[in-house]
Amino acid sequence: MIVLSNTDHPLVGVQVHFGGGSSQDPIGKEGLAYLTGQLLMRGTVHRTHAELAEAIDRLGAVLQVSVSREHIAVEGEVLTRHLTPFLDVLLETLSEPAFPEEQLEQLKRQTAAYLDERRDNDETLVRDVFLQWVHQPDPIARPTVGTQTSIACIDREDVLACARRTLTTKNHRIYAAGDITESMMQERVAGPLADLTDGGALSPPSVHPAHPSGVRVVLVDKPERTQSQIMIGHPVIEAAHADHLALSVGNMIFGGTFTARLSHEIREKRGWSYGAYSQLLSFRHSGTFAYRYYPALADTSDALALGLDLLQTLVSDGVTDEEVSFAKRTMVNRFAFRVETPWSRLDEAIRAQGFGLPPDHLDTMVARIQALDADTVNRVLRKYLFPSDLRVVVVCTADGLEKNVAQLAAVDGVYVHPYKADWPADGALG
Repeated sequence: MIVLSNTDHPLVGVQVHFGGGSSQDPIGKEGLAYLTGQLLMRGTVHRTHAELAEAIDRLGAVLQVSVSREHIAVEGEVLTRHLTPFLDVLLETLSEPAFPEEQLEQLKRQTAAYLDERRDNDETLVRDVFLQWVHQPDPIARPTVGTQTSIACIDREDVLACARRTLTTKNHRIYAAGDITESMMQERVAGPLADLTDGGALSPPSVHPAHPSGVRVVLVDKPERTQSQIMIGHPVIEAAHADHLALSVGNMIFGGTFTARLSHEIREKRGWSYGAYSQLLSFRHSGTFAYRYYPALADTSDALALGLDLLQTLVSDGVTDEEVSFAKRTMVNRFAFRVETPWSRLDEAIRAQGFGLPPDHLDTMVARIQALDADTVNRVLRKYLFPSDLRVVVVCTADGLEKNVAQLAAVDGVYVHPYKADWPADGALG
């Protein structure tokens, strides 16, 4: 349990995280953890969905569920004067969920519609396909919300089984920030949750994504596109790795700001895309380096070629002392906002614990950033970034583009994937 007490405002934020998440979903029933988590807010043995929503609204509170690849989290905020009844509602949703059959069927229909919306959104689609491809065969590659096919296969017995293995005494962590004490959280939340079903902790599987071989491109074929969405990258080290912070500095220089190399070359000099940026996505046992931009369809092959070349230049030529100094200042300034409030500090503490970072991670962050130099950053870039081994996903109209992309010197293979088709569970292409 982590509690960050602060009496400056009469507000309390509470989160209860259950380990597991979508990485624990059975093959063929992807989305099970998502449905199970969402159903926690759809009624208890004492209140219907509508009654539960009314009770939360009456308190002027927020109570919601988020499901990730690694956990199911119940999160809420409430004014201090309503804390006691709010915690009663929170505990009721966790200890006495009803998982009503009619709510499950309604949620499945809503989820199917939501999946259609995600597929219709090019920016979301490119990210979904990229993450599924680049993380296979790691279980975190499974789509958190599932697929149309997998959602249809899930029934109430599946949900009950998921709840039995997830909502257990040893599989949860409690977090709070604001106008509350650790002793109160221990008495009002930790104590009652000790009466959940007995069970062990579920940890994310320590399977690592396969390292890609060659530069391989998937064109997610969607009709009548005038613009494409490009996402490029590969697996990298996890957040707790000793070299992760230096890699973060290199990422900042490459595509972490509007003035970074990627944005300067693609956005400023050529006007090919309004945005062009890179990022490090972190999980407990792995991570992903990815960069993306969205040129006009006519510029896509040229923009892709330039993006591949820019990464090669970053690794082969390295970064300068001036770039490293600027990136470090930017990261230190941004970090100040990340720990500005009790709630933001709590989010950072949750992140650190979830990634297995040391307890002094936040206290030493600024000093560790400032200690980095260009030689260290360049060593890390050469060690962990592979410009010749990349996964590239492009949402586009493939007709006419496929040939141009295949002719790029850096590309080793091009595959066309219909945008309405689910990504293959085994990642097999062609």
